[in-house]
Amino acid sequence: MPLTVPRATIVPASLSSLNDTISKLDEDRRRHVLNSQDKPKTIGPPPSSPRTKKTYVLLIGPPRGSRDIITEKLIKDYGFTRVSAGDILREEVACESELGKEARTFMDGGKLVPDEVVVSMIFSRLQDLAADRILLEGFPKTEAQAMQFDIQVKFDVVFHLDEPYTEIALRIGNRWVHPGSGRIYGSDYPAPSEEGKDDETGEPLIQRPEDKPEETRRRINDWEERMRTVLEYYSHHGVLISKDGSSFTQLCAKGKRAEAIFGEMKETLESKLDSARTRALP
Repeated sequence: MPLTVPRATIVPASLSSLNDTISKLDEDRRRHVLNSQDKPKTIGPPPSSPRTKKTYVLLIGPPRGSRDIITEKLIKDYGFTRVSAGDILREEVACESELGKEARTFMDGGKLVPDEVVVSMIFSRLQDLAADRILLEGFPKTEAQAMQFDIQVKFDVVFHLDEPYTEIALRIGNRWVHPGSGRIYGSDYPAPSEEGKDDETGEPLIQRPEDKPEETRRRINDWEERMRTVLEYYSHHGVLISKDGSSFTQLCAKGKRAEAIFGEMKETLESKLDSARTRALP
């Protein structure tokens, strides 16, 4: 049954706050240009040279699932540029921009950085980005963030990586580590020559607390509760597509769920990229 959600209403106060933070960011950028000895970089080719319409993609998948593998495939096979919300936040704080300073006051107080601050940082980075194919990572994490982001940037497609939770728990739960070297053994790593012992030293292997099946299930349950409204929001707006890899039965049987899901994504993804090229034609 398709996910549904009531049509959301954007509160005017939220828009006002968002506009204030965007103004702060613009002031930062103007000051940076005036103080820089280098000329501002030109974004993209000259106006006379038509460029492909930007394509924005978001991956939503459970923790410790296939998202990282699929991200690397999108970068390698389709030339996507990864934009990480976490990286942007850390960089803004480190360079002490106005928004970075504002974010630090919340972080130092052990509080979450307000959505409008994070959204403004991401908008700034996207505006400076010359790439045509953009893969956003780590954002949005709430429906409120999705609504604010949607004001200026709309995703062409949001892929829900709908892999079986029990499969993730079993795969992670089969990982064993040599504490001295950090060598990992398991179903998605080489198996030890002798069960329970490190190949090089013969010392016993241990299982990290975060790798235990019960801990993996707890993290997935928390993620599912937190992301439910985000999935419903994008479903309501007609851009959510779920892929579980089940049409590639042989890959799934071999434990290659990420490759199976990526295989299912290709047709939709290539259609979106073709559409972007067509819309960019004069």
